[in-house]
Amino acid sequence: MQVHDAENRLEFTALHLDKALDRAEIVAEREAARRLDARKDAGGELGVGHGACPAGNRVAFRLAMPPVEVNRRGRTCDRRDTTRDPIRTTPRSEGPFGTLPPLIVVLALVMAGIEAVLSLGATGLVGGPQAVGWRIGAIKGYGFSAAVLDRLALRWDWGLASRLLSYPFVHLSLTHALFAVALLLALGKFVGEVLHPVALGLLLAATTITGAIAFGVFTSTNYPLAGAYPAVYGLIGGFTYLMWLQLGRAGSNRLAAFRLIGVLLALQLVFGLMFGADPAWVADAAGFVTGLVLSPLLAPGGARGFLARMRTR
Repeated sequence: MQVHDAENRLEFTALHLDKALDRAEIVAEREAARRLDARKDAGGELGVGHGACPAGNRVAFRLAMPPVEVNRRGRTCDRRDTTRDPIRTTPRSEGPFGTLPPLIVVLALVMAGIEAVLSLGATGLVGGPQAVGWRIGAIKGYGFSAAVLDRLALRWDWGLASRLLSYPFVHLSLTHALFAVALLLALGKFVGEVLHPVALGLLLAATTITGAIAFGVFTSTNYPLAGAYPAVYGLIGGFTYLMWLQLGRAGSNRLAAFRLIGVLLALQLVFGLMFGADPAWVADAAGFVTGLVLSPLLAPGGARGFLARMRTR
């Protein structure tokens, strides 16, 4: 009797297993026909939702793999680094000129266009014979000198005052312009990736103006100041400040941030000894100091941090 009962239970169990297998095969065929998405079905049919640390007892999973940590209740929580480094910038969409700031591109194109006209005029290819003197006329008409500063000190004139911002667009020669535009693009890209476009424009304008004023105050030459180098040295000042921050965070020697300006000053000294000193170095030095001083204020969060330090003092 017991043997018959055991056989009946085995047959009953086998029957249920056969039915379960048949249902599994039917479900598999239906899922293949519907081409279910495993990621969607995992969340929908199994009752597992998306989200971090739900209030209930259900455990939630994320299909993406961000850093996770376990809280005190043993549940996984999404942990993302929300701190923002002011020096670390978000990726920008690349345009025709890559990631160059538009302001830097516009300034470089204007300078290159003016230099192309002056160079072609000097060769006689455009403008006729009178075009040979275009460069000298442009330097005299748009350059800045001590005489211009003296006249502005006696009586303000907007036409003369405009030379504070016009002299960077006129250069002494083709080589003079090529080096200025190349440095403007290289340094403008680095500094422009950190500073806001408005802050970048303020930095360039301030270094240009202070360079002209320093040139007018500390030099007595009658030859006007021309070229974008005071603004370029202002970008070098901003570059030096940003490198100072990065080297400090990396635990390296921060004095290495001054390597670029040291090399440029050494080159100017060598050329000055070989070919005579150029008084324009006064404007370049003023531009560098201005850029170095303004960069902590113009950098993201710089003005807020500066005011906080002043309040603590």
